[in-house]
Amino acid sequence: MAGFVFFYALFFVVVTISYYTLPEGFLRSKNTILDFALSVAFWPRLAQLLGYNLISALAILFFNYLTYQSTRLGHIPSGYFMIGIVFVLNAITLGTWSFTVTSVAPNLAQRLLRQFDLPRRSGFWEMSGLLLITCASCELAYKRKNRQQSDRPSALLCKSEKATVLTGFGLMACGAIVETWSIRM
Repeated sequence: MAGFVFFYALFFVVVTISYYTLPEGFLRSKNTILDFALSVAFWPRLAQLLGYNLISALAILFFNYLTYQSTRLGHIPSGYFMIGIVFVLNAITLGTWSFTVTSVAPNLAQRLLRQFDLPRRSGFWEMSGLLLITCASCELAYKRKNRQQSDRPSALLCKSEKATVLTGFGLMACGAIVETWSIRM
C-alpha cells in the first residue's frame, strides 16, 4: 500500500510541476517508439498496445529478478527505479499534454481528475497494473540469491505474489482495452 501512495503522490506532484514549468507538447515526438502507427482495426490495435505495455512490465520483472541495491535499511529492488521512471515520464506527458493523439489541452484540474475516468482513460489501469507487478515481484532477486545458497530450493513467488502479478497483467490488459476503444481512428 505504501508503494501505491508513494508512486501516485510522485505522479501527481510531477504532473503539477511539469504543467507549470514545461512547455505544452514537451515530450511529443521525442520518443519514436511512442509514435508508432496504430492499426485502424480494433484487434490489431489492441495487440499493438498490449505488446507495447508488456515491454515495461517485463523489464520491471527482469530487473527485479536480477538485481537489488543493498542499503542500511535493507534492499531496494531495481524494478522500483524502473517504475519510478515510468511514473515520472507518464506524469510529464500528462502535465505537458504530450500525447501522440493530440486534442485540446484541458486545465490542470481536468487533467488530474480525468485519470479517474476509468471507462475512458487507460493511464490509471496501466500504471496500477505495473505497480502491482513491481510490488509483487520486489523480492525476486533477494529470493533468487537465498535460493542458490539453500539446500532446499523454494518457489521464487508464493501463490499470493503470483496472483498479484496476474492481477497486474489483468489491469494492464484492461488499460489496453480502454485505450484501444477510446482511440477512434
